[in-house]
Amino acid sequence: DTNNSIPNSSAVLFRPPLSALPVQYESEPNDTSATATVLSAGLCGSGNIKAAGDVDFWFTPSNVTGQNLYAMLDSQGGAPSGDTFLRALGDDASTLIALDDDSGPNTSSAIAGTLAQSGSVFYRVNEDGDDSTMSLYRLISIIARSSDLDAEVEPNGTTGTATPITAAQMSGTFSAPSDVDIYSFSATAGDGIAAIVNNNPDGDGLFTETIVSII
Repeated sequence: DTNNSIPNSSAVLFRPPLSALPVQYESEPNDTSATATVLSAGLCGSGNIKAAGDVDFWFTPSNVTGQNLYAMLDSQGGAPSGDTFLRALGDDASTLIALDDDSGPNTSSAIAGTLAQSGSVFYRVNEDGDDSTMSLYRLISIIARSSDLDAEVEPNGTTGTATPITAAQMSGTFSAPSDVDIYSFSATAGDGIAAIVNNNPDGDGLFTETIVSII
């Protein structure tokens, strides 16, 4: 359930299993964009909020205007707080791409947006409220070309007719209030799966209330 729209793009994004991604640990100090820890493609960022008010910056380099960005924090293992706030910023480290409090798992954050600048994308991570520490969070991100998109194939309302995931982004529509769309992909027992749904893909400001289940 993300709060930002992505014009002319996908409704659903699936990431590789979290447990299958190599980990990039934050490198302190990284509390400004100038000292941000690089998060390369295919890596899962791992960090912590070591003191109340601590901020962590990450960045992904070499991106292109018009690409679609999806990112999620998983802080379910964090203590004593697991409540995150995530911002994505453009190459100038000030232009806001997207922000979110708790659209991810429990009180974790999830965002979606479209790049208006080429160059680096910066992620600013803090504990929501800046009044507690957090022992662990994980950051995953994908920046995809608008062309890296495929559509659902109807009928796909049952597991037997599910649409296979064939691109980084999958799009779909609801033809009726009771419509259900099912997608399929391969995974291994014990894998962690992340899915982000953009509830306003056409950018008209009218959001669809969606529910995602992994079965």
